[in-house]
Amino acid sequence: YDLPRAGLLALRGNRARVEDAVERLDREDITLEEEVEISRELREMTGLPIRSTERWRAWWNANREVPERRWRKVFVTEAVGRLTAPDFFDRATAIEDLRALYGTDLGYDPKGLAADLEAAAKRWKAYFEKRGLPPRRGDPLQD
Repeated sequence: YDLPRAGLLALRGNRARVEDAVERLDREDITLEEEVEISRELREMTGLPIRSTERWRAWWNANREVPERRWRKVFVTEAVGRLTAPDFFDRATAIEDLRALYGTDLGYDPKGLAADLEAAAKRWKAYFEKRGLPPRRGDPLQD
């Protein structure tokens, strides 16, 4: 059968579609508009609030073997872990990711002192354990 690419990918499932999208980000002739569109597709497919192509590549390289149903849980767990990272930008990115998913920052300030960062990370861990993953639009809650 000579199915069009989109049809073939749909038959292969979400993982294949995500892999294909990330691979399209690596094309040498990709335009900025295509990068933005592919990032939007990836956000819709995965439920992850990643916006940069570099972060998508890094996320896929680290998580390609993770079962699809666990992508969001692993993502949130890693973001909570980065709340105490030595690098300010890692901490700032982590809280932006969590805020995008949960709609709150729980009072976290990435510029805080080490003790404040630890306390905030503990609050986030407790919050995550209590609330779990936020539901995705149109999707049932995933584990």
